[in-house]
Amino acid sequence: VAVAAAVLVALADHWWRRSTLAEGPNRAVFGFGGLSAIPAGSLITEAHLSVWQQGSYDLDVPYQLHALTRSFVAAQVTWNAASKAAAWTRPGADYGPTVSVESPQPNLDASQRDFDATAIVRGWLASPSTEHGLLLKGVNETAIQLRAYFDGIDPTDPAHVPSLLITYLPGTS
Repeated sequence: VAVAAAVLVALADHWWRRSTLAEGPNRAVFGFGGLSAIPAGSLITEAHLSVWQQGSYDLDVPYQLHALTRSFVAAQVTWNAASKAAAWTRPGADYGPTVSVESPQPNLDASQRDFDATAIVRGWLASPSTEHGLLLKGVNETAIQLRAYFDGIDPTDPAHVPSLLITYLPGTS
C-alpha cells in the first residue's frame, strides 16, 4: 500500500493576548474544517502543524501544541470566549495535554516551524467529534519575552498560511 499525504490549510485562525501589554502572553487557535480528505480506516503515520515565524524577541521562546476541546468562531474568539455564545471553561482556551514543544530560533527572518500533531490527528480520525482545532501557547507564559510572531491565514505570502500536513496509509473501508 502506498503512503498518501493530505495538506489541510487553516480555514480559521486567531491570535490574541491576555492583556493589552506588549509583554503579555499570546496564543493562537487554528481550525481546519475536519478530516474529510482522509479516507475512513486510514492509518496516520505522521502529522505536523506548520507555521511561519516572522521574528521574536532576543530569547528563544518555546511554544507547545495542544488539541482544543471546544470549537471556536474565529471572528469572535477572545481570551475569555470561544464565541459570543460560549465562554471558555478557563480563560485562554479549553485544551488537552501538551503533545509537542518546539523552540523558534530568535531571529528577524521568516522561518518555518513544525509541531508534531500525530497523536492529535490520530485521535480525531478515531473520534471525529473531538476535532475542534489546535492551540499554540507559550511554555512559560510568565516570561516577559514570551512572544514570537507567526503568519496567519492571510499572510503577505500565500505559501505561509498555517497548514496541517498529514501522511497516512489509505484504509480499505
